[in-house]
Amino acid sequence: MSFIKANDSAMGGSNFDRNVLDYYPTPDWITEAIIPILLNGHILKDYTIWEPACGEGHMVRVLNRHFQFVNATDIENYESGIEGFYKLDFLKFNQQLFPENCIITNPPYGNMAEKFIVKALEVLPKRDGVCAFLMRNEYDCAKTRAYLFNKYPFAGKVVLTTRPKWIEGSTGSPRHNYAWYIWDYKHTGHPYIEYYVK
Repeated sequence: MSFIKANDSAMGGSNFDRNVLDYYPTPDWITEAIIPILLNGHILKDYTIWEPACGEGHMVRVLNRHFQFVNATDIENYESGIEGFYKLDFLKFNQQLFPENCIITNPPYGNMAEKFIVKALEVLPKRDGVCAFLMRNEYDCAKTRAYLFNKYPFAGKVVLTTRPKWIEGSTGSPRHNYAWYIWDYKHTGHPYIEYYVK
């Protein structure tokens, strides 16, 4: 696997090797955590789901267990054998590829995550579009990102009370807390907050 050097203040400011394209497979339990929340008032089982940073398909395989229509794209082809995979730069495409109602993904870190959120909210239908993004628990604290939660229909946040391990087989203790952030064009009222206990 390839690595790049990074010193990201959002990652604690320490020097460490990060995977190229910020590819860190999402453990199955994290994807499973958000599905009942989405199905309880946000989306229906017949929604078309789009995973635009699918990597080797870890999230896609979980989503396929719950939804009939799941589309998978990534800027890189990891030769994962995912059925219906398209190689696509999510931030550069400018046409409707799928009749998607919902975008669910673990986006790249840094300002790429913000760009992914804005792009998703632009391409989703304004009548019933929903997107769920996995990000750091403190993602909503930055003043520069406040517009994401004030301008767009932010519905809620689901905090994971177990810290994910991103490196399979690692023995160290995870450093960061994560949460799912949900935007829903059907949502009215104030955002909610829930806690997922593994």
